[in-house]
Amino acid sequence: MKILACAPYDLAAPCGNSIAAARLRDGFVRHGHEVVLLEDCGNMKRTAVGEEAVRFAPDAVLIMHGWRCREAFFGIHSLHISPIVVSLRGTDVNEMIDDAGKAPAIIDILRFADGVTVFNNAMGDILLRNKFAPSGKIHIIPNGLSLPPPDGDYRARLGLPETAPVIVGLAGIRPIKGILPLIGLLSELKRHSPDLLYVHAGPLIDKKEGELFLDACRSNPWIIHAGTISHEEVTSFLRAGTIFVSASISEGMPHGVREAMLAGIPCLLSLNDGHRNMATVNDEALFFNDGPSFTGNALRLLGSTELREKIAVRGRERVIADCQKTDEIGGYLRLFTGLIETRFARNHR
Repeated sequence: MKILACAPYDLAAPCGNSIAAARLRDGFVRHGHEVVLLEDCGNMKRTAVGEEAVRFAPDAVLIMHGWRCREAFFGIHSLHISPIVVSLRGTDVNEMIDDAGKAPAIIDILRFADGVTVFNNAMGDILLRNKFAPSGKIHIIPNGLSLPPPDGDYRARLGLPETAPVIVGLAGIRPIKGILPLIGLLSELKRHSPDLLYVHAGPLIDKKEGELFLDACRSNPWIIHAGTISHEEVTSFLRAGTIFVSASISEGMPHGVREAMLAGIPCLLSLNDGHRNMATVNDEALFFNDGPSFTGNALRLLGSTELREKIAVRGRERVIADCQKTDEIGGYLRLFTGLIETRFARNHR
């Protein structure tokens, strides 16, 4: 099978979409398929993508973000050369489909796509409830996961005290990730834990948010921006933390949280649907929905090695079990095969 995949960003970009694109490409190739992966499709014109599609003549196409790859989708769809599957990401479903300026394009994509994949039932329910796509078109394929081996002592690399309580965060800096509100919560927590440090890794995606975050780092030496780290450094970075925190306003199936769970770092997560689909409350992670619940649960974790170990072990077991239950690569390949067969039958009636 010849598969054309369109990723919204360069593969070198330190974000979940790029990590997923590389993982899927490598998985398809391991299964013996020929793959062309177009990077940075968010900045490509539909004519340029169309030319690449004509040149490769794929049997199936995977669009790895509805809104950001909309030009790629429409450029390929206009050719009518192969079935197109659109992987809706968390930002598509949680943000962009409610944006009056972006929703029409996404709704058209859902109407014309041959198949639509989402990470979990909650995302699928949003599409069904709002009649954005029929149930027969929606397929649940959870994100896979790959975690590199640890590469050195990240605490030592950053010059952090060995015994200091360190909270780590891993996400691109933009409003939806809730990093600035988190700093306010951490400032209150620091009153109870004076040695506390917060270390965040991730690129400055939103200019205004990024500038405010850097201002906070300059004003508060206990807030440290580790910059943009490569995927190969993720495990070492996460294991520098005592606790992993995600304060996202909404999520799909974020790589950073699952990587922290798999790395054995106890997680404290904001109470949104994406996070709740990934971990059982008070068992595989602790959750918060306001300042008191954040401070209370953070202090519970910081104050109890036993609780941290319990949450870490159960979180890791949850991710391993989820990965064993699902077959991301096989799920996509079976979907492609079914759509190709349906297209062939329709064209040869």
